[in-house]
Amino acid sequence: MNHLPPTAGSRVSGGVGVGRLLGLAIVACLVLTGALMAWPAARTWLTRQHAQAVVLNASVVPLPDGRAQVAVLYRFTVGEQDGVEVQQLAYRQADQNYQPIPDPALAPAEAEAVVQGILAGDRWRTVWFLANDPERTAFILEEAGGRPGRRALTGAALLMVGLLWWAAIRRRR
Repeated sequence: MNHLPPTAGSRVSGGVGVGRLLGLAIVACLVLTGALMAWPAARTWLTRQHAQAVVLNASVVPLPDGRAQVAVLYRFTVGEQDGVEVQQLAYRQADQNYQPIPDPALAPAEAEAVVQGILAGDRWRTVWFLANDPERTAFILEEAGGRPGRRALTGAALLMVGLLWWAAIRRRR
């Protein structure tokens, strides 16, 4: 009887190839990483109301330590009551995990550049809030840390690539 060790691509016990196991491990890593990255956005979209908000003002607020905060004021429509739109003003911002944070503190020149970018560009943003308390729960994604939503999009892309790869592995059976 020949008792040679299995080689790459050969079948090991149970009839699953080493390459297939490696592919499944990579798929599991992609899907898990993508799901973890996209979860904060998915949770927010599932548990909160959303609406379009218009940025009314963005300003630089100097801090005692020499840095500056970027403050944003925006308005959005909560709903309708007796045929009249009910609008709300809000100022809260959130990080890439969709968690409310204090206004971002930056170097003064960087804060001014962020404010100019907000005021010069498209002033419409998506605002998320709880329907029963929009005044205290509304927030938009902050823009000081880069382009909002990039983490969620990257997570969704990893999740999709992992699922497509898994489908391709299953098809080759």
